[in-house]
Amino acid sequence: AWYVADDSEASTGTSYLGNTVGNNTFRLRRAELKMSGKITRDWGFEVMIDPAKSQTFTAGGDDKILQDLAVTYIGLKGHELAMGQKKITISEEGMRSSSELDFAERSRITRIVGDARQGGLFYKGELGEKLGAFASVTNGTLSNTNDDSNDTLFSAARFDFKPVKGMVVGVSGGTGVTQIDHRVRDRMAAHFRWDG
Repeated sequence: AWYVADDSEASTGTSYLGNTVGNNTFRLRRAELKMSGKITRDWGFEVMIDPAKSQTFTAGGDDKILQDLAVTYIGLKGHELAMGQKKITISEEGMRSSSELDFAERSRITRIVGDARQGGLFYKGELGEKLGAFASVTNGTLSNTNDDSNDTLFSAARFDFKPVKGMVVGVSGGTGVTQIDHRVRDRMAAHFRWDG
C-alpha cells in the first residue's frame, strides 16, 4: 500500500502511476496473486490477477485485474514456449517480478519502454550455463484489449550473458506496429544487474 502526498493544483487527471493529481490519499497499489502448475508432464499454465487495480479503464491505463494468462509447453528441458498474455521481452527490470524490485516501483523509463503486457507467443530458454534468451511476437495492443484492425504486430528479443554467479549483462530490443497510433515503434535497451 502507498500513501500519496501530492501538493499539485487539484485536477481530475491522474499521474503516470495512476494517482489522482492534487489529492493526498492512501492507495492499495498492488495485490498480485499468481497460480501456476502443470496440466500434463509437458504442458503447464499460469494465471496472475491483481485485485488492487482500479478498474477505471482509462486509455492506456494500468487498471485491469487480469495480468498474465498463458498455456506453456515445457517438454524441452531448459526451454519454455507460451501462448497467452505476458510481458514483452524488453529490459531486465520490466520483466522482473514486482516482488523482486529494488525500489517501490519500476523506473519511469522502464515503464515506458518495457513494462507492458501483450497477447501473443513467448519463448524463454537457457543456451548453456552462461547464456539466456527470451523472445516474443505479440499483437502490439494494450493488455486485455481487442483490436480488429489486423495491422498490429510487435516482435521483441532479449539476450542475457551471465559471466559470474549473480551477474547478468544483456541487450534487448523490439520493433513493430503498435495499437497506439499504428506506427512502427523501435525500442533498444541494455541492462546490467548484480546481486552479488
